[in-house]
Amino acid sequence: MIGHIFDSELPPIETLLLIALADYADHNGRCWPSKETLARRSRVSKRTVDKYIKRLADGEWLKIEVQGGRKSNNYVLNLDKILAVQPCKPCTPKTEKEHSTLQALHPSHASHVAPELSIEVKNTGGTKTPPVPDAKKSQAKEHSWFSAWWCFAYAQIVGEKYAFQKKDAGQIKQLLSKLGLAETVCRACVYFDLPPQQRFPRGSPTVGGLLHQINEVVRFDRDLEDRFIAAGLLPDESIILTAFQPWEKKTDA
Repeated sequence: MIGHIFDSELPPIETLLLIALADYADHNGRCWPSKETLARRSRVSKRTVDKYIKRLADGEWLKIEVQGGRKSNNYVLNLDKILAVQPCKPCTPKTEKEHSTLQALHPSHASHVAPELSIEVKNTGGTKTPPVPDAKKSQAKEHSWFSAWWCFAYAQIVGEKYAFQKKDAGQIKQLLSKLGLAETVCRACVYFDLPPQQRFPRGSPTVGGLLHQINEVVRFDRDLEDRFIAAGLLPDESIILTAFQPWEKKTDA
């Protein structure tokens, strides 16, 4: 689908927005990313997102289903129109694998099934190219944030302090490097929500258990999101993850 959008005659901003939407869309062309997510993916402001999403709707590339409250709008891509665009032959892959990536904490009204990932638990010891300083700083920030969020969520759900261990830090690094922050948080919510008898290890959740079951905890729906938001464990769509720090407020109280 993305190849068709690239070869359409849409102007640059509409093209980027439609590609961002297509990346989140399910097989019916339906998706619900927040305006903040679309702005970040398209490198524009949220006001610009509003303007050009309307242009895409006016051009019948998509339909907008406005949701009430704080929920993201639903967008339904016009698959017939998009797929009618003829991609240039040299750029067309022999097989096109459509995939749907879990959005930054605003998944489907139905259940979302994330792609299965292969995560090596052991350290391969391979040589890696060191990241640039800005990326390194961002990775450290996300690692610190998830560590704090995990301990806070655990305390709220289990009712006791999480015994954070040195090995947890390495396991969090693996999760973030493979999944990214938003996807890791979504799967952690599913893991926290599992009945104790279905969770590894049985009983209280652990970072190691999340890593062990990562390919099993892939269904994160709107009901679960709403419950975690209501419990103060997730932000609403207007707040980016790393700016959401409920444990700081709790400490100040």
